[in-house]
Amino acid sequence: MADWSNAAPSRGLRTDHFLQMKQTDIAITSKSIQSIHMRSNLSLLLLLSLILTGCATSTPIQRYSESKSKFNPPTPMMSNNIPEKDIYRFFEQGATGFVPISGCREDAIAQAKQFCDLQGKGMLLLGEKSSHPPYILGNFPRVEIIFACVDKQTPR
Repeated sequence: MADWSNAAPSRGLRTDHFLQMKQTDIAITSKSIQSIHMRSNLSLLLLLSLILTGCATSTPIQRYSESKSKFNPPTPMMSNNIPEKDIYRFFEQGATGFVPISGCREDAIAQAKQFCDLQGKGMLLLGEKSSHPPYILGNFPRVEIIFACVDKQTPR
């Protein structure tokens, strides 16, 4: 068996210098791994926030009598005695199958409330329909609401 204890010094390298180089390499590798890990965490966070941010497609708020439902069969509306001119339809759809249906619904309700508030009225929900899972192959989460803008003192 060969004795290698004197090999490093005979080539002009000192053993302690060799060990110090290896420690430096390990430190550089450790910093590189931390940097890659940090970038991958940031990328994952960005991707997750893009996936979970609200709905992407919506129609403008339209009068119920002048619009067509995006669902087949159409969204049912409860019976009421509200003038036709005060009844509206709004549709919201997620950008991907990863958007929660509750997010689409909340966005739709918020849009309807804001629309009625701008008229100095309150919002009354008259009908709602949502898609059902699985959310694949173009069947993304979607919600359609039918609502009326009514005087705020009107009993609901």
